[in-house]
Amino acid sequence: GIGQDLVEAIRKFHYSDVSAILLVVIATVMVIDLLTERQRHRLIGVLK
Repeated sequence: GIGQDLVEAIRKFHYSDVSAILLVVIATVMVIDLLTERQRHRLIGVLK
């Protein structure tokens, strides 16, 4: 998975790959967080 790729890149000192992997992970988490926040607000609005 992505964790294995990250560890391998760190061990091989491929820091540009490490940076790219971390940026992808951070961006993915941010997008998922945004989408779940919007969904939560929709659900709360429906329940009121």
